[in-house]
Amino acid sequence: MRKRMRGVLFDQAKVRQYAHVKGITTPAQFEIAYMRYFSIPDGQNIGAPNKAWNGITLDKSFAKNIAELLGLKDLTPLLEKQSLSPWISLIDNEKHHADVMTFQWGSETDNKLINMEDFQKESVEDLDEISIKQNWCLRLKGESEDQFFVVLQSQEQRFQVAPLDVETFVSIMPKMTKMLRYPSEKNFTFTKGDGLGWRRCTVIRAKTIPIQEKSFKTGFTLLPQELDEFALRLTQNGDKYIAVDFYEFMLVK
Repeated sequence: MRKRMRGVLFDQAKVRQYAHVKGITTPAQFEIAYMRYFSIPDGQNIGAPNKAWNGITLDKSFAKNIAELLGLKDLTPLLEKQSLSPWISLIDNEKHHADVMTFQWGSETDNKLINMEDFQKESVEDLDEISIKQNWCLRLKGESEDQFFVVLQSQEQRFQVAPLDVETFVSIMPKMTKMLRYPSEKNFTFTKGDGLGWRRCTVIRAKTIPIQEKSFKTGFTLLPQELDEFALRLTQNGDKYIAVDFYEFMLVK
């Protein structure tokens, strides 16, 4: 299993401004220019131009490609200078990064919770490609009574996977143990309606997780402001025990 952090957030207005100088005025033109500049074969799906155009975080290697395409010597002219959101500041803080979870693929199919309406396809180097037919669970690592917050996201959507007000979805480490299977029974499963493409699972471990449980009644979608409010509450009393882990993969047929 490979884990990875995405590292560069461009100011989308600046990306578009430099693109306009080169006569590029639409995201489709930007993607074509990228493919031609780097001699990428027709039909190969790429994600970097779309992410740069829309202000989505990029891998550093792809960010350098975007800067080169726009005729820039480094990334600085394109960087977002606004203060990062509390959520982004939290998960990008390297001092919190730790080995918190293992993303494990299984075979049972009974715990369908979410529906990701994201049909974008893209190819990202160095990510595991996982069939949408596969099912999964998490192995969470910590100390007695540690709590966990789990987010599963695509480019457009974010879902709270823990904590949940759903039977068998216990996200607090039992006493005298250091490993928690989540969910405790069966596995999560994807369906065709989930679409294909990039996914990231983010796990945060802390002594207290200050966010309301989600349920079938409330729905599992997370809004950006919910994540920011969570990050502020989590860090307001110090962050000594906070740990953050990621797993990124491509969901394929």
